[in-house]
Amino acid sequence: MTGQEYKSAYNNSWALVVGINNYKYAPHLEYACNDAAAVAETLISSLGFPSKHVIVLKDAKATKDRIFQAYLDFHNTANDPNDRILVFFAGHGHTKKGKRENVGFLVPVDGKGGQPSHIDSVG
Repeated sequence: MTGQEYKSAYNNSWALVVGINNYKYAPHLEYACNDAAAVAETLISSLGFPSKHVIVLKDAKATKDRIFQAYLDFHNTANDPNDRILVFFAGHGHTKKGKRENVGFLVPVDGKGGQPSHIDSVG
């Protein structure tokens, strides 16, 4: 190890939980928001995640920009080597041929399934 010691417990727990039923450009889903709510509740009530550390974005709030910003914000908050971050996404995904092989990506509420914004730089 590089000067850091593994600990079996975490200092802090953080989560980004996304659920999208009502897409702008993709078919609607029935249970994604329910699944996201259940995961968030389980993280808080059973797994010890502080409620203020669990970010939940559902439907209209689950835009590409908000999801990306919430994830990037962990850089400032979850920055201890013994912190854990969980990301849960319930919604549509899409696969596209990349430069070397297939690449999968998640579709935000404002995403168009066949039009990934940065897929050409992946792979």
